Amino acid sequence: MSLRLSQRRSFLWATGLAGTVTLPRQAPTTPGELASAVGVAEPIVREWLANQAVGGYVEHDPVTGRFTMSEEQVAVFADPPSPTSLTAAFDLACAYAREEPRRSSAFSAGGGFGWHEHIQEVFS
Repeated sequence: MSLRLSQRRSFLWATGLAGTVTLPRQAPTTPGELASAVGVAEPIVREWLANQAVGGYVEHDPVTGRFTMSEEQVAVFADPPSPTSLTAAFDLACAYAREEPRRSSAFSAGGGFGWHEHIQEVFS
């Protein structure tokens, strides 16, 4: 079984990357290893991982400098088939953010915004 870093959706969306980061669950990763895997500069990944650790989304071992996820974190953030998975919530939030200018414009003009006007990503 492999570990998918849960925040890959928000990270990949924020950095414009596409794809899935898959790392062995038994081998916690360093920022350099993850940077190589996703093709992003190490300082950016290091900052991102540090922020995720502060937020409790990943675990950090200060002795080794490696990051990993607990079973609970994996179930919520990195295992889409899991009944406790929230990975789709990241996609939904990103889709709403992308279409926000259209909604604001419609409401500012005194109109509405129907469900049929949402971008496809809201529904997938």
